[in-house]
Amino acid sequence: MQQIGGPDGPENRLPSFRSAVVRSAGAALFAWAVYAILGQSGTAILTVEIRDKATGAPTPAMVCITSLADGKWRTPPDGTVVPPYTTTREFYTPPDWKPDDIGPVRLTNGDYKDNDTRSVIYEGRSAYPFWHEPAAYFVSKPFSIKLPAGKWRLAVARGIETMPFFEEFQVAPNQSLDRQIALDRWVDMPRLGWYSGDDHIHYPRLKPEHDEFLITWARAEDVHVANILRMGDVERVYFEQAAYGRESRFQKGDYVLATGQEDPRTGIDDQGHAIALNITAPVRDTSRYYLYDLMFDGVHRQGGLTGYAHVAWAAGWNRRSRSADRAAWCCFERATSVRWPAAGYRDQSRSEG
Repeated sequence: MQQIGGPDGPENRLPSFRSAVVRSAGAALFAWAVYAILGQSGTAILTVEIRDKATGAPTPAMVCITSLADGKWRTPPDGTVVPPYTTTREFYTPPDWKPDDIGPVRLTNGDYKDNDTRSVIYEGRSAYPFWHEPAAYFVSKPFSIKLPAGKWRLAVARGIETMPFFEEFQVAPNQSLDRQIALDRWVDMPRLGWYSGDDHIHYPRLKPEHDEFLITWARAEDVHVANILRMGDVERVYFEQAAYGRESRFQKGDYVLATGQEDPRTGIDDQGHAIALNITAPVRDTSRYYLYDLMFDGVHRQGGLTGYAHVAWAAGWNRRSRSADRAAWCCFERATSVRWPAAGYRDQSRSEG
């Protein structure tokens, strides 16, 4: 006959089994309590509306919503997952975008040792000293985002003439939270006769949605003049443009896009990169590609502005020979501008050439 209640039977094993269940349940409750305090569980809805305080009108802006539990960004409409960030290679053949979509998620802090992920010129630091968020993306209209319950930070900025907005908040499951943000200028440079600009942006402009995308981003950064450059090397060109000169200009209010070029473009340890603005046609001769003065003269004949990009980097690249130095700096006398690395989102937002 089988023994049921012996020393090794289930009746003797039952107390230890119950103890294990109680311990497991206690550990699970403790883990849930810690997660509820520090992490996110359940969902809530955050609605955000951003306006210009002076005009009361809705305005595009740069935004980041960051989880204080994991330090990662979230984007509308679904903040329950961490979306991928955008690399510069995606700007060569950009995905479809339509008005009212949010902008690309660009990383804004951290040294990733990869210029396609984030420009190495920032050495891991933020381009704006006041922006400590992990990422940024533009929004052009009021938005709602579903967030797991927990602690969050909302950050909003619009260039360097407007005071940024930062707030840490907590949401509970099934809660609805509204934020109406009025961005206030601490200085109005256009009123003083000065307009912000970026002379070095890479993006194709081949269809209307490209212009809408770029002008929305420029307005979110408060960059009034955005020069979109076709980029070249001795073999080919990138970021093709549909037009040059007046035909290339696309304007909304006092924000405007214009076409230019970054070409010729050899190694920074060679003769470097040259840019040209306000041109009526590209100036490019691959048979005499290293004669930068020919491009400078051609641009001047069109009434354009031309010069070197990335000059501040050149010393660190140790030009290869004195002859190369003489060739480059001789051409420098023919240039009409020098571009130093700019500070701001617009440098980290573009694909750097």
